[in-house]
Amino acid sequence: MAKRETNRLVSAPIVAAAYGFVVWDRLKTDPAAFQGFGFHPEAIAQMPAGLRWHLLGAVAAILLGALQMVRRKGGAAHRVLGAVWAVLMIVMSLAAMIGSPTVGVLQILAVVVILLTARAVWLAHRHDVVGHKHQMQMLFFAALLGVGLFTAVPGRATWKLFFSGSGAGVAAPAAAAP
Repeated sequence: MAKRETNRLVSAPIVAAAYGFVVWDRLKTDPAAFQGFGFHPEAIAQMPAGLRWHLLGAVAAILLGALQMVRRKGGAAHRVLGAVWAVLMIVMSLAAMIGSPTVGVLQILAVVVILLTARAVWLAHRHDVVGHKHQMQMLFFAALLGVGLFTAVPGRATWKLFFSGSGAGVAAPAAAAP
């Protein structure tokens, strides 16, 4: 088995365990956070504009990145879709930095994503196919899916999209009057 495959097999359970711990820790302070499972588009309207741009960029980058993973590489379409994906990653990262009143881990990671995206584009221009492929896969799996997973914890905006419990901040439906 190749070293990268072994790293992925080891990393996935570690990330899953860490995510489980974070959710469990948040649930201690808000046991009702899992209530109201479903898609709650009203949560998008409640988000600040920068966060909406960030969410839009993330969803588009995940879909386009998944498409790029299964398409043939190296052609004109790959280059155009790759350029669009890189712009989405940069817009998403800038929106994460602008949309937050404080600087935290996610804002620092946004700067890292911008730098790594620039490096991936540079590697493609140098025709370093192996380096470009590795960099893009790391950005897709680590930056989009890994970091994205940790934004979906009780009390955060991504959580609000799918849960309307007290941790979600989205009002529960009013009970009918007798």
